[in-house]
Formats: sequence, structure tokens, C-alpha cells
Amino acid sequence: MVSAEKQLSKFMKFVFWFVVANSSSGSLILILFPTQTEKYFFWNITPPINAMLVGAMYLVASATVAYAAIRGTWESARLILVMGFSLSVVLLVTSLMHIDRFVPGAKLYYWLFVYFIFPVLAGLLYWRYEKGGTNWQVTRQAVKPITRLGALTVGTGMLTVALVGFFFPSIIVSVWPWKLSDLMLRVFLSWLIALAAGNLWFLAEKEWTRLQPVSYMLIALPVVVAVMMMINRPDLTGNPLGLLGFSVGLVLIGTIGVVMLRQQRGQFLPHSVQ
Repeated sequence: MVSAEKQLSKFMKFVFWFVVANSSSGSLILILFPTQTEKYFFWNITPPINAMLVGAMYLVASATVAYAAIRGTWESARLILVMGFSLSVVLLVTSLMHIDRFVPGAKLYYWLFVYFIFPVLAGLLYWRYEKGGTNWQVTRQAVKPITRLGALTVGTGMLTVALVGFFFPSIIVSVWPWKLSDLMLRVFLSWLIALAAGNLWFLAEKEWTRLQPVSYMLIALPVVVAVMMMINRPDLTGNPLGLLGFSVGLVLIGTIGVVMLRQQRGQFLPHSVQ
């Protein structure tokens, strides 16, 4: 018999729904008003494709966090907290490195507060839930070796690219398909690191249904980026070879997500069997 899964507390659900509301509002601002970010967002983002892409990423994150809140169990939310911690820490470091680019005043303080307090909360909540023992058993479907290999491969690749770009931004900026500042590159790489953390979490978690959101995010990423690129075609002024390489990378990421889903079809276990 497997141990029961822990239900999320009201406070934990409040934190998750706050993240959903915060991310959704930021997403709408960036997607609907990409040329007015200095007025409505936290810093001036140019060209518009950058603003819309960040907005789309916030939208995907919002949907993922909402999904975990609705499921209502710690075991399903554990992955989200790990990814959120990774994203918040890297975004906070990025913000401090480029603090001069932000609109000064209350908006800046709010931004810094959110990305400082969330990793602190994430760490405390993780410790609180795990200290009493939680369910790490396979309850429905085990992760297949080929699925884990795909996740670890793409996660390692993402983390490598993100670290190189974060510390040596000129290498990536020089081949990016559109105009990009060091700040925007590091913002995008913050999201890439969070997704890499989700894929590398396959080292710890063995239950597929708790990891399945990662495959959806791998599929959503290239779709979202492709849509934003089509909407903002005039912004694609970079090196054609860079655009080709960028597109191939997106296709590979999406393909791995689809393969992971196909590999895990069927073979579910009864809820009470490990």
C-alpha cells in the first residue's frame, strides 16, 4: 500500500493563486501593450517581440501553477515549487545586475519584493511539507527510462546554454534572431533555467503524473515562441543562420516533449499499488 498524498494548506493555495493572479496580469500587460512597457511594466522592453514573449511565458507559468493548485496535493505541487524557486532566484540576480534599467519607485520595490520573498517562501514550504514525510512512491505510472533520458538530456542542454549565455551574454546575443539586450537575454535564460530544473527533477521523482506538466511546457515553448515570431516578423532582423539554429532548437525541444507523452501512454497502475 502507498502512503496518502498530502493536501495543500489554505495558505499554500493562497500563495499559488497569488502567483497565478500576478503572472496573469503581467502577461496581459506585456501581450496587449508591448510598446508601452515603460508605462505599464517594470522596465522599457524593446522591440515588442521581447515583451510579448515574456508575457507568453508568464501565461504558461500561470496555467501550470493553476493546474497544481487545482490538483491540490503537495506531491503534484512539489515540482512547481522547485521550478518557481529556480526562476525567482535567477530573476532576482538578473534584476540586481541590471537595476539601472528598471523604472524607479514603487514598481521596482514590488518587483524586488516578489522575487525575493518567493524563493524564501518556497524553501520554507518545501521544508515544512517534506519534514513530516511525503509520498515519493509510484502510485499510478512509473517514468520510463527513455522518458527520463529525454528529460535529462534536454534539461542538461538547456542548463548548459543558459549558464553560458548568463555569464557570457555576447556569445548568445550575437547570433540571436532579433535585437536583444543583455538584460532581456538573462530574463529569457531565467525561464530556461526553470524549465531545465523541471527536466532535471526527473532524477528525483519517479511518478509520471507528477512530472507530466514538464512535457506540456516543452511542447508549449516552441509553439508560443513560433506564434510570437510570426506576429512580430518585422523584428526578426538578426543573422539568418542564427534564426535557423534557433528554430531547429525549438523543434527539438517540442519533439522531445511529444515523445515523452507518447512513451508514457497507458500502463497505469491501480491507485493503491506501487
